[in-house]
Amino acid sequence: VLTDQPEGDVLLDCVTNMVTNLMLDAEPDYDHLPMSRIEEIEAAIGEEFTRMLDVLKGQERTVVLVSGEVGLGLVAPYRMGRVFTDILGRLNQRLAAEADEVYFLACGIPLKLK
Repeated sequence: VLTDQPEGDVLLDCVTNMVTNLMLDAEPDYDHLPMSRIEEIEAAIGEEFTRMLDVLKGQERTVVLVSGEVGLGLVAPYRMGRVFTDILGRLNQRLAAEADEVYFLACGIPLKLK
């Protein structure tokens, strides 16, 4: 879609849901997966975002990516939740490193991080 429609601003709301969908498309049951398979899934999700970012970097448009912060709460009691938290946390770090600006919203108040 980004290459077919290279004009106009982009709002991806939300990265959190995209990661969830990519994880569930790859594997519905994380309870019995070996770490090697989880690492493959995380790598595939990372590649999907690399492709998206590469396209966006070659275009002149404003891009806003919205993502949830899932690492500030309780640790999930089930494996898929812990895997999801780890994958999204590492992806959020990567996206923040590549972004020009980063904001954290708490109680509707934007806090500029970068």
